Formats: sequence, structure tokens, C-alpha cells
Amino acid sequence: MTKNLYGFSIPLLIIILAVVSTVIIFFEISPKVLTNTIVNKDEKAKNIEIVEPAKSTEPSKSKEINEILSTADWTYKKADSCDVEFKIPPKEVPFYHPYNKDKLSDVTALEGSGRYWDFPRGNIWPTVLGILNTDFTVIATSYASPEEASGYSAGYVFVACAPSKLQNFTDLLKDLDVKISEYNNKEYKGMGPDKYIINESTEIEMWDKSVLKLVINDRAYYVFISKGKIYEIAKGGDASHTFVSETADTIIKELKFN
Repeated sequence: MTKNLYGFSIPLLIIILAVVSTVIIFFEISPKVLTNTIVNKDEKAKNIEIVEPAKSTEPSKSKEINEILSTADWTYKKADSCDVEFKIPPKEVPFYHPYNKDKLSDVTALEGSGRYWDFPRGNIWPTVLGILNTDFTVIATSYASPEEASGYSAGYVFVACAPSKLQNFTDLLKDLDVKISEYNNKEYKGMGPDKYIINESTEIEMWDKSVLKLVINDRAYYVFISKGKIYEIAKGGDASHTFVSETADTIIKELKFN
């Protein structure tokens, strides 16, 4: 057997050197591999976004509207005609916008406008009773300021009434059809629309009464007949002011007929 100077055989020496080299290489490389592994995990962790459910201190829209439109602090005010009482919101925020000329950007703005639900107020021309050409009376509440004089209307609710010999909604619709046909065929319409179209007529229950909901030219009107009178109820104004429109809906819902 061939031996080297240290008494080891050459094949055995080769094996020993190979093992030692492998161990040295392992301890030299493994820290780098371990380090790279940690870094890669950190980089991946940085790229992961943990999204938690959004938390908000603001109430949901439906809850907020329900709370704001509670009518507990509203006051019933009796009209001097049409046998009706209006439940009016208080002259307080959010139903009142204190006047501030520095915040009033234009006539359609609410902030700084000084507007509140004033009653009685509003020179409204009813649609249904106007078409029937009856001798009507109107009582209204308007969302306006004391100085309002621009002709712009942020919102209103009206009740119109007139003496009537009509007994039912069938007769009413017949009369309306005749009057609308006459109007639509006229050449001169004055300040009225080019024509009237009844989009919908539905009998519903409101105010403990049988009421005919009429949609004319895409606007809703509520009509009923009682004690020798015909009544028309509707809202109007700038439809872009959602809260004002919702308040008007609540005023209509809370009407009390005697």
C-alpha cells in the first residue's frame, strides 16, 4: 500500500481532504443561504398588505336620516283653510341654516341661506285643481328665508282644496281626461306646460283615507274627496337638495285632516 510522509495511504488522504473541504464549504456558504432566506421572507412580508374592515364613527345613511327625521320635536300648526294641520320642523339645525352672507355662494345654496320651514307661506298653483279649473284655496309651507325674493324655491309642501260634487275617483278621472284634452289642444298655454300627461293613477291608503295618487308629467299628486270637497297634496322645489325633499315627504306623511 502506498503511503505518504505522514503515514497515511494516498487514497485515505484524498478522502480526508475531500471531507474537510466539504465541511469548510458548508460553513462558508450556509450563513449566506440563511441570510438570503430571511431577507426574502422580509421582502415578501413588506409586499403583503393587511386590509382590516373600515371603521367609521359616522352613522349609516339610513340610520342618520331616520334619526334626523324624527318628528318628536315638530309642532302641529293648524291652517285657516282646508281643514288641515301641518307638522312643522323646528327652526333649528339641521332644518335651519342661519343666515351668513360670507357662506352663501349663490341663490341655490343652503348653507348661510337663512332658510327654514316657514308656515304658512307659499303662493302655489295646484296642478290637478288648476286643470279642473275650480275655485280653489291653497295653504303651504315653504323652505325659505324671510328675505327670499328671487323666485327660486328650495322646497315646499301644499294642500289645496275646493268645493266639489264629485263622488268617486272614476268621475274625477273622466273630468281630468276631458280637461286635459281641452288644454292640450289649446294654442295659447300661458305659463303652463306644452301638454299634460297622466303617467300613473293608483288608489292608495294615506291619512286613513282612500287617496288617488296621480303622476302627471312625472310629478306625484295625492287627491281625495271628502265632505263635499276635493283635496290635492304635493311637494315641489329643487329636487337636488335630498334632505329638503325627504323632509317634505315627512311633512306630507304627517298631515292631519280634521
